[in-house]
Amino acid sequence: MAGITLAMFVACGSDESNSQPVADAGTGSDGGVRPDDRADADVQPDGGATPDGGGPAPRGFQIQSKDVVIQPSQEITYCYHFTTPNTETLAVNKWKSVMTPGVRFMALFLGGSGQGPGTLTAACPDISNASASNVPMWAYASYKAESELAFPSDDGTGKPLGFELPPGKEAYLMMHHVNATEQPITAHVTLNAEALPEGAAFTKTSTFVTYNSSIAIPSPSTNHVESKTCDTLPDTKFWSMGMHAHKQAVRMTVRNGTSASGNIAYESSEWANPAQKTWPANPFYTFDQGKLTYECVYANQTGRTIKAGNSFTVEETCMATGYYFPATKPVLCYCLDSGCLNF
Repeated sequence: MAGITLAMFVACGSDESNSQPVADAGTGSDGGVRPDDRADADVQPDGGATPDGGGPAPRGFQIQSKDVVIQPSQEITYCYHFTTPNTETLAVNKWKSVMTPGVRFMALFLGGSGQGPGTLTAACPDISNASASNVPMWAYASYKAESELAFPSDDGTGKPLGFELPPGKEAYLMMHHVNATEQPITAHVTLNAEALPEGAAFTKTSTFVTYNSSIAIPSPSTNHVESKTCDTLPDTKFWSMGMHAHKQAVRMTVRNGTSASGNIAYESSEWANPAQKTWPANPFYTFDQGKLTYECVYANQTGRTIKAGNSFTVEETCMATGYYFPATKPVLCYCLDSGCLNF
């Protein structure tokens, strides 16, 4: 039986226990590379990259992508697929990353890879075409050469927050490369996961991520708004929030409540380097009405309608990316024209 994709699942409102994993990321849907922005890039074998940011934490792990050579004026997205090397469940309490010159953006996704460990592809998994039972879930992202996201050490009751990561988790790093120089650049990404001591008591935190699959930005337009409203989980708080969009975005906003709310939880006008907002201590942040509205304002002078997708050059996206607690699992709020549903 063919697997039911996420878009089909939301449209039908039904489950499928035998759904198949994401289609082959190397030959399937475009995940950030189109014929107009794809150019040959040299890929170095495993071990060609030099470790950055120090070694792995005493309890945690380090992942480093393969070296790729980005040619002058080239813009391309790669995904590096792996399985996490931990042999037991970890309570991650810090993500750290180092991007060498030539990497503009990186993001860690857990699940939904569909590729063998060590594979580097120029087509990344597409959330819209993902199996409803194996959705790639955002876990961390960075726009800076060196960055870290440290989890709160006190949930208000004295316990630290931790993100449960099972052993051998399928994952991938999405990396957007841009070489604005006149010389080739060799680039890679290093990711470090740091975890709480074995046996430490902690409160579970996890990700709450939104995705708008129905984006359609007409041309010409200067202040086109794409907005969706998601349900947050009852009795939960947020300690981190950010947003992600592509180059047509001029403003990104998260509202506390519906689209009419003037209560702004997050806002940025810098699509290329949006800040990550944190509330590191009690009382953290609560969406009082149980509603989170995320919206992106776009300008489109391309002469064509821009749709949702992973391509940084010819498609757009609008995602809110946060951490909430207490949590039982990562949540993806997936939105169609007809509405939104949490997975």
